[in-house]
Amino acid sequence: LMEIIKRFITNKRVLNRYYANAQARTLVTEQRDHQNEEKSATFSKYLLKKKEEAERSVLIQIASKDSLSSLCQYTKRKGLYPMNIFYYKIKEDMKLALVEFESVKCVHQVLNMASFIDKYDCIPITSRLLWFKGDSKVEENVEVDIKSFNLAELELTNKKCVDEILNGDNNPSSSMLQIYNLLKVSDIEVRIRFFICQQLKDMLSGLFPRCEVVPFGSSVNGFGQGGCDLDMVLLLNPAQLDSRFIFHSKQAIANPRYQNQKYMELLGDMLSQLIPGCSHVVRILRARVPIIKFKHQFGGIECDLSMDSDSGVFMSELLWLMTRIDSRVAPLVFMVKKWAKYTQLTSEVPGRWISNFALTILVLFHLQNRPQPVLPSFQELKELVGPGDHCESIDGLDCTFQRDASLLKKSSNSESLHKLLEEFFRFYAGFTWSKLGVSLVLGKIVNKPDFSPMYIENPLDNKLNVSQNVSLEEVDRFTDEITSALWRIECSESVNEDYKWTLKTLLSSHKPVDSYSFGEGRVKLDRLLKVDYSGSKDSQKPSDNALLSYLTTIRTKKKKKTKKSKNEWTD
Repeated sequence: LMEIIKRFITNKRVLNRYYANAQARTLVTEQRDHQNEEKSATFSKYLLKKKEEAERSVLIQIASKDSLSSLCQYTKRKGLYPMNIFYYKIKEDMKLALVEFESVKCVHQVLNMASFIDKYDCIPITSRLLWFKGDSKVEENVEVDIKSFNLAELELTNKKCVDEILNGDNNPSSSMLQIYNLLKVSDIEVRIRFFICQQLKDMLSGLFPRCEVVPFGSSVNGFGQGGCDLDMVLLLNPAQLDSRFIFHSKQAIANPRYQNQKYMELLGDMLSQLIPGCSHVVRILRARVPIIKFKHQFGGIECDLSMDSDSGVFMSELLWLMTRIDSRVAPLVFMVKKWAKYTQLTSEVPGRWISNFALTILVLFHLQNRPQPVLPSFQELKELVGPGDHCESIDGLDCTFQRDASLLKKSSNSESLHKLLEEFFRFYAGFTWSKLGVSLVLGKIVNKPDFSPMYIENPLDNKLNVSQNVSLEEVDRFTDEITSALWRIECSESVNEDYKWTLKTLLSSHKPVDSYSFGEGRVKLDRLLKVDYSGSKDSQKPSDNALLSYLTTIRTKKKKKTKKSKNEWTD
């Protein structure tokens, strides 16, 4: 009873403060709504919310931050009132303002007011990318609530802060959380990415009115780092309506892959010749999934655009769901990626080494296999589906699983972040990759179905191996680095009662790298034979005398045999 009375008094005080100040009331409501959204929103609702923000936004290049006051005065005179203004710099001569209005109607009014700098000297494309021309008239300054970002400086500042955290002796769990908050994709970066998707959709909607450009991958799955690439998929006709009215259309080519390549080739021409802000367009049409790579000048982002393959979107949804099930998942994945970068296990260049996506799957699998599991298996998510959870990708993959994290049972696991990281190293230090693989679907270790050096099952398509590209020597390096990390943790002296090691202990023997070198800078493996590439024939000899003698004997026998065969042919 006393507890109820205390709670009532506390709530009453909160309510008094709540009604006393309108500004505080708005703040409390926004925080509460944000917390509820984080807990219960599904991935589709998250995408829809960000899409609506992008639809209400325009991107305006300005001369300087001082021009924002003039911009607000100008829009106010036209009867337009921005909801949010995000000012950011990519470089010194590239200053932009992402302006969000109250409705899409306001955006249309802005675009209808816009003109071209010289209609005879440019391609007259209407887009959400604008330039705010200067005016000789001196206007009164207006106080505007502006969120300001310098993306280039922000990235450098965050890197310095991360280095300071890694070199400190703080609690590793709190350090991991700080690193995650510093490196994760910021709100302004998310908005810019969705704006780019909306810009492409606007450009294509004349030909394809029902098309959608959907982001996927690290930009939206909860594991993305600031400055990451933007992966997008173009869906030409995402919804097929049941109607007796049928559009007349051109006959598609019988080979779907060839048809897709033709579409992508035309799309590449549009990006390079017509759509503003898109540069360095590269068409990669012979890949398993044809893509177009380009750079968005006003977003400062490297972009990859694919077409009619939405399995990546469903994979992003599954990973995003994992971050909503438990708040420790994303910081743990960030730390494992950071460790892998320090040890040069991963690279920004595709190759025979393990990818960040494969590392993410390994972390999730480890969390499924704790004595008290942190995450459910994919099979359990399938068994808990609701009426609206049944989905199938364009490729025919079954993407049915429970999509609302609030409907899942909360894990009883209360281990700290640094304990989970330590157990990650312990779990994979003794893993037999030669015989076993991991299955996120079953949530348990499985026998390898093939002879690849490392087997990590794709949770949406069990016929695919996520780590198919990883070579045997990279698997050995991965195991060696895992074992080395575990050894440093176990041999470290006690730092505190709550923790005996820090992130400095874990990464002390490795130099941080910003880019990966392939050649002299790459980790060299021991060779069976010592080889000298100076060019001299005498120098190219095996280091072992016994082996040298054996090779000499073989060479002598071969010469005798050749000579004998030649004599027999002559006779």
